[in-house]
Amino acid sequence: MNAQTLDPLTAAEAVAAWFEEQGRKPLAQYDPLRPYGVASVEELEALSRREFLVRHLKAQDPRTKVRVQMAAIGKEPPAAVAAQLAEGFRTRHTIVGTLAENETTVLVLARRASGPSPGALPGPAH
Repeated sequence: MNAQTLDPLTAAEAVAAWFEEQGRKPLAQYDPLRPYGVASVEELEALSRREFLVRHLKAQDPRTKVRVQMAAIGKEPPAAVAAQLAEGFRTRHTIVGTLAENETTVLVLARRASGPSPGALPGPAH
């Protein structure tokens, strides 16, 4: 067997370079359009305002974020993680108010809450 000696500094640099490369792989595979279900910016721009809002709210859901991040590395979330996310992140949106800015723009103030709905908690209703 031919034993080859490596310079410790060179070996350390090679290991550091490998870890740096591994850290960049998920970023290179991440597609910011994936949560919106479109393949291009043009498709995103073609969505109606309502459809964009619906897709944007879904994209902010922690369950969607985990699925997208796992898909970026070619994996599915483990069943236990998916179940925990489904139970722990029940996002609710409550429209607090609206304001017509002009004829084509309406501002919507919404409150978002995550977790079990108040009615699902044991004990008296709050």
